[in-house]
Amino acid sequence: MKPWKKWVLGILAFLFLAVVIILALAPGYIHRYVEKHDVDLVGREIYMDDLRIRWLRAQLEIEGFDMRERDTAVSFITFDRFHADLHLWSLLRGYIHLKRVELDRPMVHVVQDGTEFNFDDLATATDTDSTAEPLDTSKGSSWHFVLENYHLNDGFILYQSDLQPDLEIDSFEVRVPMASDTAARIGSHVRFHIVTGGLFTIDTDVMLAESAFASHFIMDDFDFEFLEPFLMAYMELEDLEGVIDLDLVAHGGWSESSDIQLRGLMDVRDVQMIDKFGDELVGLDHLHMGLDSFDLYTAEFDLGDFEVDGFRGLYEVFSVGEDSLTDSYSRIMLPLASAEGPDTLKSGESVNYNNPFSIAAAYVEVFAKTYKDADYKLNHFEVKNSSFTYNDYTLRDAFRYEVTDLALRADGIDSHEEFLQINASALLNEVGHFEGYIRTYTENLRNMDIEYKVYGTELSPFTPYSDTYVAHPITNGEIVYENSTTIRDNHIESNNNIVFDDLIFGQKSDYESFYNLPVRLAVGLLKDKDGDIVLDVPIEGDLDDPEYDYSKAIWTSIKNIVLNIVKAPFKFIGGMFGIDEDNLKQIDFGLLQLQLSKQHEKQLSDMAKVLEERPDLNIEFRRMTRKFETMEKFAVTEVAHMYLYGTPVDDRLPKEEFEAVNELDINDSTFVAFVDKGIREDQRHLPIQLKCIEYIGQERASSQSDKIGVIRTSAIRSYLIQKKDIDSTRIRFLILPEDSLVTSRSTSIYSVGFWVED
Repeated sequence: MKPWKKWVLGILAFLFLAVVIILALAPGYIHRYVEKHDVDLVGREIYMDDLRIRWLRAQLEIEGFDMRERDTAVSFITFDRFHADLHLWSLLRGYIHLKRVELDRPMVHVVQDGTEFNFDDLATATDTDSTAEPLDTSKGSSWHFVLENYHLNDGFILYQSDLQPDLEIDSFEVRVPMASDTAARIGSHVRFHIVTGGLFTIDTDVMLAESAFASHFIMDDFDFEFLEPFLMAYMELEDLEGVIDLDLVAHGGWSESSDIQLRGLMDVRDVQMIDKFGDELVGLDHLHMGLDSFDLYTAEFDLGDFEVDGFRGLYEVFSVGEDSLTDSYSRIMLPLASAEGPDTLKSGESVNYNNPFSIAAAYVEVFAKTYKDADYKLNHFEVKNSSFTYNDYTLRDAFRYEVTDLALRADGIDSHEEFLQINASALLNEVGHFEGYIRTYTENLRNMDIEYKVYGTELSPFTPYSDTYVAHPITNGEIVYENSTTIRDNHIESNNNIVFDDLIFGQKSDYESFYNLPVRLAVGLLKDKDGDIVLDVPIEGDLDDPEYDYSKAIWTSIKNIVLNIVKAPFKFIGGMFGIDEDNLKQIDFGLLQLQLSKQHEKQLSDMAKVLEERPDLNIEFRRMTRKFETMEKFAVTEVAHMYLYGTPVDDRLPKEEFEAVNELDINDSTFVAFVDKGIREDQRHLPIQLKCIEYIGQERASSQSDKIGVIRTSAIRSYLIQKKDIDSTRIRFLILPEDSLVTSRSTSIYSVGFWVED
């Protein structure tokens, strides 16, 4: 071989060896260079365990990557392994073709402060590179990009804002089978889990040529624990529970920003909102909503089905001091951070983007202003198995009322129809019934017709109000109330037909009432031969008038009717042959009443007369009581007696002590302070009636309630046997389960029945 050939081969061999050495050393050099100049490059510290480049295979692999937060030692982005596989031969055809890209166990730490993020400096660094020359796109680019088999495995995202707790996303997975700037379609699969509860799956197809997309979003078991801190920005809660399932399909395009159509299903279940006092304000077993079609661009909303099962609501009113009131919601609401700040939702003001409830409220405000232009349809609307409880603790005797079996139904709601109608029904305090409908007109939703009927409703539970306002308890009576209301342009016309069946007011109470009305006389005059009082009360008014109050207008009309009636001669109805039927039905006892009244003795005498005239008949007394109300009343009485006289209550109080106890204002601040000293600090938020029970103890209150029943039973038995000479074998007493009395207020009654031996 000639010498010059040897030299050429030697030089080529040397160059080849040099290239091999350079390529072999390059990954280490790049690794060290990046770690040394990381702050100059991106403004952050970067660490890597290893960086490998397989030149012949065109593969890049990075292990143990860690980019820190700016000026801190906290990690911003980390991952265990990154692998990229480049198709070399595609470069000859003008394609940058990545055959496979894998990213294992990435972790991202995102911090938001208002509208600022902890990665804003990275975006700013890329935007301020003034040395880069602009890309010349006038002739187009001959290079194309292809990405195949992109896998992101087991990712983790930590999102923090000024609200707690943090949002943690784990098990984050991304799959992209293929993406290319020349592809007609790009598909992706995303799946992740929220640590507080919720599994999310998103499958998306992007059609580049049509500038369109289609996405399938599934959310399983999304826990309300995630929403709890946001809601607590507005109210003090002990707990918020619930689960949401969502299956949503969205498709649209980006040529028109609002051209997005949605359809799918949403289910909400096992919801509980517990206030800071441990009371369930809102509960929900299940809510189902179907979205058949939801077009944001054309404002066409076909909502499919909307069903609510097992809604529960609680609303309570409390006294605060002597002159002010509060309710279940007002007492847990938090003041807004600023009247003009981001928490306000007035038009033109900013929205708190850290809080999804603030964002949702802003969108609702916008939609409410534009609903007239919307095209909406609801195939089926139903609320069932629902209930609502109202408690009023502002009265001397607490008022409690329950609406159960609440049902709302509409077979179809369509904005193209003349009106929308929702039918309603409910069970009132376990015995009464409500039936009706509300009809609103699509041209103006403020125009509506309302028709409803209330029947079978006992009036005795309203005694706390009758005692307070007219100083007479309601001992008996039912109401049938029919209402027909029309509202046009906020002008209301309402016809109210009210029938009181066998309404009886008890003796006048000793304490002062709001109104001095002769209700017992009025009832006697108004009752017809069937025992009914029939009132027709027409109401008319302007709802735009701030001084107009619909409920007050009805009450004022009834009050005026009563006043006008009692001016006429009093008509006494009586003298019927035989025994008054009412005296045979039941014996009523007032709260804590132990002795038989003259009325009781008359009733028992009439019953004895029946037994004397019908020797085959026997008599049965079924004792029914609301034990808790008896316990409550006894506790209030005993604590009031201890407050005034320093001693607990014996079986009977002297008249002057009894009157003094009943005249005491239990909401007086001095009395409340006295009670608070005798109970634990964590019980001082309770209503005064419940505080008194805690003061004397549940056991004493319960035993005294039972003792009262025994004394009453003994009094009835003794009167019939000793004074009326009735054989004891003809008398029997039954005690029904506790709280079996659902048709009366806080009293006990002995329901009377007659029986014969088999």
